[in-house]
Order: sequence, then structure tokens, then C-alpha cells
Amino acid sequence: MKKILVLIVVLILVVLGYWLYKTNGSVFPTVVGENSGNTDSASLTDTSLKDEADAFANADLSEIYEDPTYGFSLKYPSGLEPILIPADPESDTGDMFIFEQNGTGLGFQIIVSEFLEENADITPERILKDIPDMVIKKPEEVNLGEGRGKGTTFLDGEEGNSETNRQIWFAANGHLFQITSMPVFDKAMQKILATWTLN
Repeated sequence: MKKILVLIVVLILVVLGYWLYKTNGSVFPTVVGENSGNTDSASLTDTSLKDEADAFANADLSEIYEDPTYGFSLKYPSGLEPILIPADPESDTGDMFIFEQNGTGLGFQIIVSEFLEENADITPERILKDIPDMVIKKPEEVNLGEGRGKGTTFLDGEEGNSETNRQIWFAANGHLFQITSMPVFDKAMQKILATWTLN
């Protein structure tokens, strides 16, 4: 009897967890395109998210973030809160910088890891050499300026899919910079990247 009760409680928790994930618990909220035909209540949240992203795209970049360790700085809107998550020495990940608006998940993250190839252009082909399973859709070149090399920006899934993110990768100062954001944040991200400087 006790085992059956425990099994029922576990089953209820699993179903509740799945329901929360599908309705409101995902890390990145769902973005529904204008032509998707989706008119359920989730679309209202998506419209609100797009409105928030548009507000960031039109906001002044009044804050400055400078990182002397990796030699970069950027400007960002005051509605984003920067958080540094140091690398775990036991894993193969780098330091993570998160710039996020509380409650919406809007913003971007930067992962910085060591990259010692000199004069490396980060192209889709170069990424696939190290990560053959990486999904790269709609790649575009990112030019960092004279003598700084080239990077690439791409979608890591199908356009319009709620789990697809914008990726922007480039190498500089002996490090690989991997920037991730939601596609709905693209306009704001373009403004922020235009202020990016490398020492």
C-alpha cells in the first residue's frame, strides 16, 4: 500500500512538472510568429514578450559593462541585470555572463572559453569541425573590424521554433566568445553588439 501511494505521488509530480514545462516553465519563452496562425492564450504572452523585446531595441544603452580579464566592454539597457557565473574548474565550460530582465528571460548570455588558434575566423565550417552535430541555420558573417577576424551568427534550430536561439560566435584575445539570445531579441542585440569593444 505504501509503495502504491509513493508511486502515485511520483506520477503526479512528473505530470505536474511536464505540464509546468509545457505551459510556462521553459527557460526561454515561446515566440509565435505573426504567420503561425496560433491564436491561443500563449500568443498573448508571446505578444507581450515581443513588446518587451521591442522596448529594449528602442531603449538607451545607458549601462556599461567592462571585463578586464577577457578585454571586452559593451553597453546595454538598464533593464538588464548582469550576472557572472564563474567557470567550473572540473568541467570544460568557460565563464558565463548573463544579462537578463527579471521575470521574462529576455536578454543574452556570453560564454567565454580559451581558444588559442591564432587568426582564427569562426565560420560555420570551423564550428562543425569541432561540433559536428551543431545545427546551423541562416548563417551570416560577423566582421569585428580590421585585424580582428571574423565570426558568425546563426540560428541553432528552425526559425519560429520556441527552442531555437540566436548564436553569435567569434574569437578574440585568445578566447572564444559564444553569445546566445532569443531571436525576438535580435534588434536589441544588434544595438548592443555595435557598442562591443575589444582591448
